[in-house]
Amino acid sequence: MKSNIRAFVVTALFAATSLVPAVHAQTGTVVKVNVPFAFDCGPSHFAPGTYTLNMIRMNTMLVRSPHNAGLVMTESDYSLKPNKTGIAVLRKYGDRYFLEELWLPDSTTHIKVYESKWERRAATELASEGRNPSTIELALLDVSQPTDR
Repeated sequence: MKSNIRAFVVTALFAATSLVPAVHAQTGTVVKVNVPFAFDCGPSHFAPGTYTLNMIRMNTMLVRSPHNAGLVMTESDYSLKPNKTGIAVLRKYGDRYFLEELWLPDSTTHIKVYESKWERRAATELASEGRNPSTIELALLDVSQPTDR
């Protein structure tokens, strides 16, 4: 029963995001980042390597390497001052890393990755030990954004 409800919710979320008009500054944006350690993003676990992160819909990002791929739900956030460089921010809980957000260069847009249940568990375990997570910033290797149509 729970798996049927979960499947319905995921299907409804993807259907809803496909009906929302695309945000030009986001949809079609492709970035590359080299992650030198294993990490989690949404429900997927990824080995160290170079990844292409592609905003395929307004709130959906494809994380892809030559060996693995996965979809993750995201949300946009904006700051008043543009970020000078592009970075990927990962949060570290003990020995596990989770992709948190992407800051696009020369843009006020940054993309937040929704917290997974695995990340919530890691955060709870770390907090029970009286420790706080740390963050790691990795420079984006390449950024391509859609051109005006």
